[in-house]
Amino acid sequence: MKRVLIFLMAVVLVFPLVITTRTNTSAAAVLPYQADYEYGFSLGQQWKQLYRLVLDISWKPFSLVTDDPLQAARKHVEALQKYYPEQLARLQGLSDAIEIDLLKVVAASIYLPPLFLKGCTTSASAPPATKDGEVFLTWNLDLWPFWGLKQLVVTIPPLSVVSPPEKNSYIIFGIPLIAGIGLLNEEGLALVGNACGTTDCGDGLTAVEIPNMIMERCSTVKEAAEFIGSADRFSSSGFALFNLNYLWADAEGGIATVEATHRYFTVAYSGSDEYHFEYVNGEVVKTKGEMGILAQGNHHQYLNYNETGAPSSESDGYQSSWIRCARMWDLLRENYGNIGLEKVMSFTGDIENGAEILGKKRGGYNSICRTEFPIGWIDYYIGSITHKYVHTGKPAWFADLYILGPDNTDATIVVQPKERIIWWAAGRSTKFAFHPIYCADLLGVEGPSPSSSDGIMTTLMNGGVKLFTGAGGILQLFPSSLTTFLSDLVVKVLKTLAHGMEHLM
Repeated sequence: MKRVLIFLMAVVLVFPLVITTRTNTSAAAVLPYQADYEYGFSLGQQWKQLYRLVLDISWKPFSLVTDDPLQAARKHVEALQKYYPEQLARLQGLSDAIEIDLLKVVAASIYLPPLFLKGCTTSASAPPATKDGEVFLTWNLDLWPFWGLKQLVVTIPPLSVVSPPEKNSYIIFGIPLIAGIGLLNEEGLALVGNACGTTDCGDGLTAVEIPNMIMERCSTVKEAAEFIGSADRFSSSGFALFNLNYLWADAEGGIATVEATHRYFTVAYSGSDEYHFEYVNGEVVKTKGEMGILAQGNHHQYLNYNETGAPSSESDGYQSSWIRCARMWDLLRENYGNIGLEKVMSFTGDIENGAEILGKKRGGYNSICRTEFPIGWIDYYIGSITHKYVHTGKPAWFADLYILGPDNTDATIVVQPKERIIWWAAGRSTKFAFHPIYCADLLGVEGPSPSSSDGIMTTLMNGGVKLFTGAGGILQLFPSSLTTFLSDLVVKVLKTLAHGMEHLM
C-alpha cells in the first residue's frame, strides 16, 4: 500500500513539473498502422522522462493486482492486435521512443488506471430537465488519500488533447496512451465514469481503452452504447476501476448510462421507460426515472448485482455508493426543469448525509462531496471503529486500506458538451472555484474561447492544458543540454523524495 501512495505522489507531482527533451532517435519499425506508430513515437520523444519515471516508480505496485504483469501484457497484446491495432501501434512507437520494452508499456496501460480512481458520484442532465436546452455531466473525483496535498498539485488539470491519425480529436484526463480516459471529443460526445467492482472476469479491451476508442470513432450516446455492447470487454476483480459504469452525454441532448462487465451489459437512455434500483429509506426500491436526468454511483442499479458481483447496499457491499447515488437522484428531481450550470455545480458540493461535529457540518463518507477535512476525516475513523461505515463487511478504513486519510473529493468536473467546455475545480467545489477549460479551440471546432476577463487562474489552467498538449512547447527553444540537465535534476529529486518517504512509512 505504501508503494502505491508513493507512486501516486510522484505521478501528480511530475505532471506539472517534468521537463522533457526531444531525442534524435528515428523510428525504424514498419507497421500496418505506421501513422499511429509515429504518433506514439512522437509522444514518447516529447515526454520521455515523464513516461520513464512513471513506469519506473509504478512497476512494483502492479504486484498488488497481478502476480505476473508481463504475462498479462502478452495476453493483452493479442486482444489489442485483434480489436485495437491502432493503440498497439501507438504503444509500440512509445516503447521505442522511451526505450522500454513493449510488454512493460502494455502492462502499464492495463494496471496504471486502477491505481487512480476510487469512489465517485456522477450525474447527467439534459432537456426537458434543464433550462435553455443545456446538457451537463458532473463528476466528483474521489481519489486515494494523499495528506490533503492533492488540491495543491492538481491546480493545473491533467488534461491534454489526443489527436490520433484520421480519428476524432478528444480531451483526455490522465497520461496519454498509458493512463488516460477520454472526457470530450470534437463531436461533442462526453463521458464521466464510476469504478464498480465485479466478480465477472474475462479478457478483452479495458475500461479505458473502450471509451477512448469511442471518442475516436463516435459522436452520439447511442453509438457509444452500441459500441460497448458489441465489444469484448476485459473485466477483473483485482481493482474496482478494472470495471466502469459509463455515463454519456452528447451535443444533441442525448444522455445514457451503461453498465457492463465481461459478460453482462445494459444501457438506459433517460426517458419514461427508464427504471432503476434506488436506495430509499434503507431499502432497495425499483424506481421509475424521468426524461433528461441520470445519476450513477459505484454499484449496479440496472444489472443484477447478485450476478455481476457488483456491490450491494448491505453491510457486505458498499452502502455509501447507494446513498450517494440516491442523493444525486433526489437533487435532479428536486430541481427538474430548472437545472442550469450553477445548479449542477452545487450538486457536486452537496454535503447531505455528511458529518456533523459540535454543530459544524461537512461532507462525509456518505455525501456526494466526500469526507471534507478535518471533520469528515474524524467522522470517518470514528464511524469505522463503531461500524457505522463499512465496506465489503469490514470497517471502512480497513477495507479501503486508508491509513493516512480517507478518499475525499479531490477534484470536480462539470462538462458542457454543446459548448465544448470542461469546468474544473482543483478540489471539492465547496471550497475550490470552478474554472472553464475551453476545449473548442483545442479540438479545432467552433465554440467559446478564453478572454481577457477570465482571470489569472483560468488563464493558467488553460495554458497548462496547452502545454501538456504541446508536449514541451516553449521549453524546446532552450538548448538541449540545459533541458536535459533540468529534466535529470527533476527526476533525481522526485526519486529521492519517494525513496525517503518509503523509509519514513
